[in-house]
Amino acid sequence: MKEKLVSIIIPTFNGEKFIEETIKNCQEQSYRNIEIIVINDGSSSKELEEVLEPYIKAKVIKYIYQENKGLAGARNTGIKHALGNYIQFLDDDDLLDKYKIENQVKYLEKNQEVLGVYCKTKYFDNDTKEIIKELEVRPNEDIYGQFLIKNFLSVNSILIRKKDLLFDESLKSLEDYDYWLRYFNTNEKIGFTDDTYCMVRVHNNNMSSNLYRMAENEIKVLEKELLKNSNSKYTELINYRLFKLKYLIGVECDENQRFIINANKYNLIKVLLYKFKQVIKKIKSDKKNIYYNKKNR
Repeated sequence: MKEKLVSIIIPTFNGEKFIEETIKNCQEQSYRNIEIIVINDGSSSKELEEVLEPYIKAKVIKYIYQENKGLAGARNTGIKHALGNYIQFLDDDDLLDKYKIENQVKYLEKNQEVLGVYCKTKYFDNDTKEIIKELEVRPNEDIYGQFLIKNFLSVNSILIRKKDLLFDESLKSLEDYDYWLRYFNTNEKIGFTDDTYCMVRVHNNNMSSNLYRMAENEIKVLEKELLKNSNSKYTELINYRLFKLKYLIGVECDENQRFIINANKYNLIKVLLYKFKQVIKKIKSDKKNIYYNKKNR
């Protein structure tokens, strides 16, 4: 029986520095029935076109150029052009273990009731190549609730069955978090394999380095989930997350605090203690503060 096609979707914006390594990494996959779709999201770099030209001519990649739409828009273009039964998202600077796709396809073929399957993630330093951290979060029966508590997926860690679901192009970051929340909220099963890895490169150009912007977009994502959620267990959890995030970036959030108090689901003392610790931390870091000036005269 012929192997099912896997579409690897790689958005790029001026990504000439690493994308060749990423494409070669895809070519080295033990699973051979793949298509590599590269979406040039309005890059201004001529070097990127020079790097990609031999792969386009050799038909190693399916190349699509579009005006800049951001990561969400580029991935959506990839989804619309994908012919595969399965979808693998991959950023232009990240890598996959050689057997990642093969093992995950086998898992999905064996478990037809499972919508997607993810694996551990290694984060490595671009300069030293040393492993900085490793994510290993195993799913429980309520993966949607588990994901509301923490975004534990790198975008390249999961292989999914293709379905009619697109990224929210209004989000400039955490579009993947929003996507997986909507993907997981279908009450279908998500699997996990611990024998394969994906690798995320950490360097100065990573979008995730802007923590304030990430927090802002996480608030947008969670507020979207709050509007459509009728399950009280989840609304309480979302409001708690929103309260913490909004406080951290200095946004007024009385409505979330009131909800937590009224719901009486969480320990109010812990919330207030957390708030107190953050205030002290802010005071100590503020060089214009009286406390700081007295201490350092």
